[in-house]
Amino acid sequence: MAMRMLPVFAIPLMWQRLQHPPSTGDPLVDGKTMIFAAYVDSTWITGAFTPTLWSHVDNVGPRTTNLAEGWHNGLNTSLGVSHPTIRTFLNWLQLYKYQIQGRCIQLAVGRPAKTCADYGKRN
Repeated sequence: MAMRMLPVFAIPLMWQRLQHPPSTGDPLVDGKTMIFAAYVDSTWITGAFTPTLWSHVDNVGPRTTNLAEGWHNGLNTSLGVSHPTIRTFLNWLQLYKYQIQGRCIQLAVGRPAKTCADYGKRN
């Protein structure tokens, strides 16, 4: 998991060191370790999901790749407290509903959709 914090050029170099761990002395464990190493190599190092997709060193976008996690983080931030009361949450929910309705009206009358660069800006 720590390899995602390395620059893209360093990931294959580090992987060369990590893909051959020392023997445990248990043939079953060593065999499973080698199978897992082959999977990681063929999927995450040289396969369809190359390090350029998952290295976070030069990431300037959202800090999460999961949209639901990003929305949940925004929810927690906008509420301002970890465990809001039901009244605080319902007030927030009503405000959020009005924001979404306003955005839908704007889009319906021709306002352009937001780009990735627009997210995080206040309108």
